[in-house]
Amino acid sequence: MLSSFKRPVNYLRISVTDKCNLRCTYCMPEEGVPLIPHSSLLSFEQISAITRTAVGLGMTKIRITGGEPLVRRGIDDLFRMLGAIEGIRELTLTTNGQLLRSHLPALIESGVKRVNISLDTVDPLFYRELTRGGELQRVTDAVSAAREAGLSVKLNQVVLPGLSRGDLDAVAAFAEKHSCELQRIRFFRPDQDKGEQDHSGGRTAEDFPDVETHRPHSCADCNRLRLTADGMLRPCLHSAKGIPVDLNDIEAAFREAVRVKPACGTRSDLVSLVTTGG
Repeated sequence: MLSSFKRPVNYLRISVTDKCNLRCTYCMPEEGVPLIPHSSLLSFEQISAITRTAVGLGMTKIRITGGEPLVRRGIDDLFRMLGAIEGIRELTLTTNGQLLRSHLPALIESGVKRVNISLDTVDPLFYRELTRGGELQRVTDAVSAAREAGLSVKLNQVVLPGLSRGDLDAVAAFAEKHSCELQRIRFFRPDQDKGEQDHSGGRTAEDFPDVETHRPHSCADCNRLRLTADGMLRPCLHSAKGIPVDLNDIEAAFREAVRVKPACGTRSDLVSLVTTGG
């Protein structure tokens, strides 16, 4: 599919839940956020049907996100369903890694070849502080297990307020030791204008001019749509516009989402990273 600006759209990010087992300081408040009622969540069968339609329209890369996708009960069944869809060239997962090890056999069986794991620091105390209770050892063990199982691993590090040069260097060294790709992500908020600097205090990407951040990507390079856990197609992370998916005419929703995909997003006061999967 091509957007109205003649840009290919072939990447679908699917949020399967807005729940998360962490409370990262840059993602949500300590008390959490209002959650989508369970009755409003897309079923695995519905997600599979939507994905099958998307692939038929030219989507070749499917990424499962959340919240934290691995907290959704029965998630291994969804991966098996998606793995059976012909035409998916890349089926991937973004996770915080806390629950990853036990799911690795099902992921591999489903054809997953690569996972993205969030890792902002390898200092256990700072990690626990950033995630409000997360256990770093679970993540590092998951990285080791994934690599031993033959999966490619990309580490996502947000260059966020409070991060030091030592944190950047230590995560880079960890990535090199475990033969992982490192993707550094510029800290931003959905309600922050594109290009606007964050002034919440602490160090951000601007404090490290020699450190390359790979995301957010340029709008001109954006090839993705986002499906929320309650069945809305989001054409742009920096826009509140959403297209509800009519399960009786899934193709129409995709064509409309591609049609209204903007040349460049501005800001969104209504969409959080928790519900869109970032």
